[in-house]
Amino acid sequence: MSNYDDTSFSSIYDAKVTLNAAMMEYTNLDSLSSLDSEMEQMGIHFRQVTTDQAGVVSYAIDSYESLKPEQITAEHFNKAGYERSMGNSGKLVENGSPVYKIIPDDRWTVVFQLTEEQAASYSGQESLNVNFNNGELETSGTYTQFTGADGGLYGRLDFDRYMVQFVSDRFVNFEILSERETGLKIPISAVTTKNFYTVPVDFLTEGGNDSGKGFIKEVYSESGEASAVFTPPPSTIRPMNIIT
Repeated sequence: MSNYDDTSFSSIYDAKVTLNAAMMEYTNLDSLSSLDSEMEQMGIHFRQVTTDQAGVVSYAIDSYESLKPEQITAEHFNKAGYERSMGNSGKLVENGSPVYKIIPDDRWTVVFQLTEEQAASYSGQESLNVNFNNGELETSGTYTQFTGADGGLYGRLDFDRYMVQFVSDRFVNFEILSERETGLKIPISAVTTKNFYTVPVDFLTEGGNDSGKGFIKEVYSESGEASAVFTPPPSTIRPMNIIT
């Protein structure tokens, strides 16, 4: 439910097929031990096989499994002609047709089209921060640029985590966060206005009981008698030049 999106409603069916395939696999393996003799009498020969390497299994099959980045063209991003099949336990398939694919490690790649302005903006960067699925996942990937088979500009992001979350997705939505800025949030109630005087730096002098710098302030008593008082500035205040 946390990953649901109205624009990709078909993913609900993909999840259903994947769960059914896993359920049927465990159910069949549990019941086949008692059905071997009956299946042989019916001419059905069952054989369980294993892969030659460990990894994550996906039942989503399309024509992009062997596609390399340098073979990419703009047509590959056209979803109108894209077709994908989901393997299902108990479904008949032709001899030699793939029924699953296996991913041996967590490395995966996202390739996307670039405009000339974007290529210039990202040029020289070795990594980019990206946000997947409307803020649900934020991570960084190693970034490179390349020219596709059609002469177009393309960006490439290589990741070494979160492969499982996208193993059955051929197209993903993401946002590049290169222009985002962070800062300190201050409540508007903390904003205030205060009148003050600026004193030219030329009035800064040394005095008092040490060699510290400060200003001479003229103070009047209640009787109107004037006196000079050496006043050092606060330690957090720096003298500044006033240009008029």
